[in-house]
Amino acid sequence: MEEPRPFKVKINELLWETKQDLVYAEVARLLGMDKADSDTPNWITKRMKALKNVYGRLTEEEKMELQEERKRREKEGNPEELKRQ
Repeated sequence: MEEPRPFKVKINELLWETKQDLVYAEVARLLGMDKADSDTPNWITKRMKALKNVYGRLTEEEKMELQEERKRREKEGNPEELKRQ
């Protein structure tokens, strides 16, 4: 019998989930706008770049907290409220 594949949590998805407001602000900056949200045209084309920029500006402590949360979720799974989405 084949073992189940390990549950992997991507740091970008965890960053998106926990710092969405910062990512949208960075998307707005990249698009030359004051504000951006999921209704902003073309926001998705800047999401990955915004995530990279936001991650790059995190303190080492914030990065470590994300890594710890990633490890915890890989071991225990996503919180129930995320499983229902």
